[in-house]
Amino acid sequence: MKEHEDAVLVEKPKYELVKLGPVEATINELVRKFDNIVYDLSTKAGYATAIADRAELRTNLSNLEAARKDEKADVLERGRYIDATAGKIKDLANKYYEPLKKQIKDHDDEIASVKAEKAAADQKRKEQIQARIQPFREIVAEFTGRNSEDIRSMLHDYEDSEITEDEFQEFTDEADMAKRAALAGLNTLLTNTIAQEEEQARILAERAELEELRAKQAAMQAEFDAARLAEEKRVAAEREKIEQERRDHEAKMKAEEAERLKIEAVKGLSLQAYNQSFSIERTVECIKDLERMECAGNSELIIAVDRELLDLKSLLQKRMAEQAEETERNRIAAEKLAEEQRIADEARLARETEEKQQREIAEAARKEAEKKAKAAEKEKKLAMAKCKSATDALKRIHSVCMTLSLSSDEMLTQINLICEANI
Repeated sequence: MKEHEDAVLVEKPKYELVKLGPVEATINELVRKFDNIVYDLSTKAGYATAIADRAELRTNLSNLEAARKDEKADVLERGRYIDATAGKIKDLANKYYEPLKKQIKDHDDEIASVKAEKAAADQKRKEQIQARIQPFREIVAEFTGRNSEDIRSMLHDYEDSEITEDEFQEFTDEADMAKRAALAGLNTLLTNTIAQEEEQARILAERAELEELRAKQAAMQAEFDAARLAEEKRVAAEREKIEQERRDHEAKMKAEEAERLKIEAVKGLSLQAYNQSFSIERTVECIKDLERMECAGNSELIIAVDRELLDLKSLLQKRMAEQAEETERNRIAAEKLAEEQRIADEARLARETEEKQQREIAEAARKEAEKKAKAAEKEKKLAMAKCKSATDALKRIHSVCMTLSLSSDEMLTQINLICEANI
């Protein structure tokens, strides 16, 4: 009973709800009616009672929604009225607020602009003064590496310069300190530079003395080298004379040996050509070599050359006749071989043509079989993709799209099959 009371208790309303009140009362009555009811849906009577009660609750829920919209319509209209009224009041206030706001902003901006101009001018003045102080800070670095006369001249100029408050204003002390530091740095730099110049002068004097000593040593070395070179030339001339006499003797011996070898080579040339079966070209070259050979009045060589020329020309004629006979035999054999090759090529071509035709027939039969197998496979897939209704087809397509294991191509193929099977 306590649970029943909790179910129908409603918090005391903060606002009076005219249109929701009746619907609330009706639903409270239904809650009391349906409280603790257990429906036996296994019986027709129990199932019918549950259907009727559900319909009654649905009707009252629809009435509740309609009453809520009606109840809220007045509130929304009142809110729009409040917004419109507030907007008019705001426009009236802004008519005076915005011009006043702009006037104050323009005044503040003008004051800020004047302050900014004054600050910029003051900053520029300070930068100009610092620019006049900066040379004091940089003068030592600038004159490092210059000669002592330049440094002494600049030091005198800085000593004569004055630091005035009119020129440096609030930076007068800073400028005076920078000048003192510059003078101290220039004095130190001048001292160091003078010491360096004196050291450089000493080094130059020592270097000049060393150069003079080296010049004397070079003159003595040149005199010694000239005497040594003259002796070397004399010895080389003696050696060259002895060497030339040896070369002349060797040349004479080589010439005599060459002449002897030439005669021996000529005497055995025709016999060598016959024994080694020289070719016609080689034989002709030997003949030309003999005809060009310089005999220089050597009677023994002339007789040997004439005899070998006669024998070689006779051998050449014989070889040319033998070559002509061999050429004819080769021509006949080549013609016979070409005819045999032609007959063999024709037979091979006929055999290859027949084999090609057989392969083409077998390939056409294989393609036809594959075509029929693919058609049968497609019919089988179309039968499996056939759906009872368009709704089933859409559900199957959705299921295919949700299958993550399928690739894009596989998914598209299955969708196309479902569409083709159910169109």
